[in-house]
Amino acid sequence: MEGQDALRWAEYLGRSFLQLEWWAAATKAQSGLIDPHQLVKDFKRDPSQRNAPG
Repeated sequence: MEGQDALRWAEYLGRSFLQLEWWAAATKAQSGLIDPHQLVKDFKRDPSQRNAPG
């Protein structure tokens, strides 16, 4: 059982890292098409600049 659990965890972590790699590549590609800083302005000084509901 212990070996099977370790194998299942290793497969799970492998899939998770592949998904993370996919999202990173997709984000990089999309950032090349559209500048995300133009869509949403960064807040630099004060958390109130987040425009979060209060």
